[in-house]
Amino acid sequence: MAVERPPEPSWWASVYVRQILLPAIALVLASGMIYYYSGVLIPIRQRHSQLAGAGGNLPDIYPSWLASRELLWRHRNPYSAEMTREIQRGFYGGPIDPSHSNHPTDVEAFVYPVYVAFVLAPLLPFSFDVVRPVFWALLVVAAAVSLPLWVRALGVGLRFRVTFLAWIAWLSSFAVVDGLHLEQITLLVVFFMAASIAALARGRLVVAAVLLAMATVKPHLVVLVVAFLLVWTMGDWRSRKGFAIAFGCVMAALLAGSELVLPGWFQFWRQAAQAFVGYHRPSLLQSVFGRTGAMVVAGGAIALCGMMFWRFRKEPCGSRPFNYVLVVALALTMLCLP
Repeated sequence: MAVERPPEPSWWASVYVRQILLPAIALVLASGMIYYYSGVLIPIRQRHSQLAGAGGNLPDIYPSWLASRELLWRHRNPYSAEMTREIQRGFYGGPIDPSHSNHPTDVEAFVYPVYVAFVLAPLLPFSFDVVRPVFWALLVVAAAVSLPLWVRALGVGLRFRVTFLAWIAWLSSFAVVDGLHLEQITLLVVFFMAASIAALARGRLVVAAVLLAMATVKPHLVVLVVAFLLVWTMGDWRSRKGFAIAFGCVMAALLAGSELVLPGWFQFWRQAAQAFVGYHRPSLLQSVFGRTGAMVVAGGAIALCGMMFWRFRKEPCGSRPFNYVLVVALALTMLCLP
């Protein structure tokens, strides 16, 4: 007796699931994430701020904007204690007292390299009331185009429908929603990195080098990627040397300009960065393995990562090994950072 085969799904049902149901589910989930962030997390943060007596301007761009403005316009040291108190007056509504148990632990000091002022220079002539919506709109655009740039950079052949679903997931992820709400420069750094790798994949070495140099305004986020790409240039120096030379020239210009506007800035920045690590939560590795264990694990992981850099240095940009090493560098960065 012949066994009856189950009926195959009709064409219209397949189209309904792929083109209507899945995007609708993605939009519902994205809306749920945004509602959770705005309806649950933001009120919790506001409650903590009220208990601490904090108010004022809360976006993360404020300390960088104010410190850069004072540096370039009035030649003030953005790392000074006086500048930190002025930032706190705008950010929290008044200076914070470390001895007060309810006061915020994040002192909101300026912790960027001096040359972040060069990147923010177009925004400095305007008041913060003008800068804030403009910068937020800039971050929205940067976040929106970062995913397509990464897709192009990695050479991932995604269909439009899959790309659209990934785009919805990306824009509604906690990292992006939180970054947009807090107006973090990190989203701009992510855009610079994505645009740099995309330009590299298209053979535009100088453009890629300039964009990557701009991403170093948050050096801890890009140090492993920079190390990998510099090792990668040695895999075929004749055809890739333009990237290394251009990156070196741009970084030299940024560092020289920083020294010109604030002599001895590197020592100030190093001290500010060390203090920043002290009042932030530990890295994921440290939370799991403890301080000593995290240093051992991170050291071993970075050593293995360096071996991978050297082994795959000859691979072309966009190849599977190249993409694998790039993702490993980004993932290790996330695990090691506070």
